[in-house]
Amino acid sequence: MNKPAALCKPLALPIVAMLLLPMPCHAERAESVQYIPVAGREAGIGPASSFLGNGHRPWDIHLPTAKADLGSPGGGVAKSGVVIPLPAPVTASELSWEPVPGGYAARVHLSAGQAKRLRFHLSIPHGLKAVGFRAQGNLDSSPIGPVDGAGIQGGGVWLPVTNGNEADLEIFAGGADPPGALDFNIDSANVIVADPGSGDITGIVAQSLGYARYKEYDLACWSGDPSYPGLSQAAAATAKVNFIQNGGSFVCSGTLINDKGNTKTPWFATANHCIPDQATADTASFEWFFQATSCGGNTRDPRYAQTYGGAQLLYADFKLEPSFLKLNQQPPGGVYFIGWDTTIRVGDSVWTVHHPKSDHTMASLGKVTSLLQTEIDTSQGGTHLLDTVDFTYGGIEPGSSGAGLFSVSGGSAHWKGTLFGGPQYDYQMASYSHLQSYYNNIKLWLENASPTANPAISFSASPATVNYLAATTLTWSSAHATACSATTSDGWSGDVALSGSVALAMNLGTTYTLSCIGPGGKATQAVRVAVNPPPPEKIACLLDWAERNYPNLFHPAAATQFSTPYLYRHYLNTRSYAGVSTLDNHVYYLSPAGVLEDEGALSAWLVKSSCG
Repeated sequence: MNKPAALCKPLALPIVAMLLLPMPCHAERAESVQYIPVAGREAGIGPASSFLGNGHRPWDIHLPTAKADLGSPGGGVAKSGVVIPLPAPVTASELSWEPVPGGYAARVHLSAGQAKRLRFHLSIPHGLKAVGFRAQGNLDSSPIGPVDGAGIQGGGVWLPVTNGNEADLEIFAGGADPPGALDFNIDSANVIVADPGSGDITGIVAQSLGYARYKEYDLACWSGDPSYPGLSQAAAATAKVNFIQNGGSFVCSGTLINDKGNTKTPWFATANHCIPDQATADTASFEWFFQATSCGGNTRDPRYAQTYGGAQLLYADFKLEPSFLKLNQQPPGGVYFIGWDTTIRVGDSVWTVHHPKSDHTMASLGKVTSLLQTEIDTSQGGTHLLDTVDFTYGGIEPGSSGAGLFSVSGGSAHWKGTLFGGPQYDYQMASYSHLQSYYNNIKLWLENASPTANPAISFSASPATVNYLAATTLTWSSAHATACSATTSDGWSGDVALSGSVALAMNLGTTYTLSCIGPGGKATQAVRVAVNPPPPEKIACLLDWAERNYPNLFHPAAATQFSTPYLYRHYLNTRSYAGVSTLDNHVYYLSPAGVLEDEGALSAWLVKSSCG
C-alpha cells in the first residue's frame, strides 16, 4: 500500500468520468503462459556455486551507522533503507587481483552494522566486456550471480540484494593480464535495515518492518481452495520490486504481463507512485518466487531468484496511476507471463497478490465495490480515477503498492489493474487502477502478434559545435518504431516524425533527446551541440549602444572587463554594471542597490541594438 493517509475520498459523478475517458469499445483479453527459458535468453540471477577466487586480500569498506528513518515519505511508499555514498569510489587499480581460471578476480568486502540487507552500486561509464560480478551476504548460502558487465546499460547498475550485515563482491575479468585499468568503480551502497525473513542478527540494532502487520494469508494457505491453481499463476507473475529514490530505498509489488502474441517480452506493471520516472526505473531490481513454502512458514521457495538492471518506463499516468515497463533482463524460468482482461464489474470476486511490508507473497480475497471513483490524494495532491475493493480475507499494507488485481476462474488468473492504496484506518479497503481506462495507451505492446525487435535510433547533429547564433542540423531515423518524440529546453520538443531533419539556430549549448517507442519497447538517444561564446565585439557594440541610449543608467562610458562568467562594464557615476553571462548568454544589469536583474536573451538585444 502506498497511500496510508486518511486518503482517498470518493467524490461524485463516476459515470461522467467513465464517459470522458478514451476506452476500447469492447473487452480485450489475453491468456497466461509459463516462461521456459531458451538458449541465449537470460533467465534471472540465482545462486552461483561459489566465488572463483579465495579473496584473501579483499578491499574492506566499513560503513558508519547512518540515520535510517523508515517513516513513509510523501506518497506513503514502504521505505526499506538508505543510500550511503562511499568516502571515495573504489577503482579497479586499487584492488588486489588474483589469477583464476580464464582470467583474474578481486574481492571487495562491505560491512554495515545496522544492515539487514545490502546492495552495491557500480558506476560503469562505457560497459564492460568479459567482466562478471558475484555478490554474497553473510546470511546467503552461496553467491548471487554472475552478473554480466556487458549487459549493464546507462552507465551504472544496482546489483542484486544480499542478505546480512556484511557482503562480499567478487569482480571477474577475463584475459591474460591483471585488469587494473578497467573503467568501473564502486561508489555507493544501499543499506537496507528492514527485512522480514532474516530474523535477528547478532550485533545489529536496526528498525525492522517485521512481518506484515495485519492478518495476511501466504499463498500456501490457499492450497485447498479451488482458486489455488490460478493464484499460483498470479504469484509466479508477481515480483517484489526494490528501487532507489531521493537517497532512500523502497519496496513495492508488481506483475509480469503477457501480450496477445505470447512473445514472452518482459512487460511489467506496477503503480505510478512507485516508479514515476525513468531515473527510478533504472534502479529497480526484482525478486521472484519470494514465497513461503507453507502457510505461516519462514522457509523460502527454492525457486527464488533476482533480476537486476532496471527497466524501460514505457507509460505512466498520475491520474490513472499505472506505470508500465519493459524489464531490461528476462525473468527466471518458471515464472508466468500473466493473462489480463479489461472487463471488470461491481460485485466481481477478485484477488490481490502482493508483498505487504516486504513480506512473503500474500493473497487477499475481496469484491469490487465501485468503478472509476474520483479520489483525493492527500499525500501527493491531485486526484485519481480508481476502482475500489473491499477485502474479506487479508488486505493491503505498505509494500503492497503496485500489486496486481486478478480475477481467478477455471484454473487461470487474469490481471485487472494495479494497487494504488487505501485508508490508514482500514487495511481491507483498497483502490486500484482501472485497466480499461488506459488500455489504449499500452495496447501497442499488449497486442503484439509476434516477437518484435526493439526500436533503434540513429540521431546526429552537424556540426556538433557552432558559432553563436549559427545553425546546426539535427538528423534522425528510426527502425521498429511507431512514434517518436523530442525533449529539449530550447523549444524543439513534442511529437516528431519517425525520420527527418531540422535546422536550429543555436544561442547556447544544448542537449537534444530523441525517444522512439514500438511494439518491442522504447529507445532513447541524446546528442549535444556546443556553442562558441558570443564574439566580444558584438557585446561591445551592444554596451556602446546602451551608453548612448540610456545615459541616465550607464555613465560615463567604460571599458569592457571580464570576470567569470561575465563580460561587463562598470559605470562609476551611476554605480551600476551591465554585461553578458557566458553561462546562459543573457544580458544582466546590476543596480546601485545591488539587485541583479536578468534582462533577457542576448540574441534579442543584438537585434534591438542592430549589433547582430
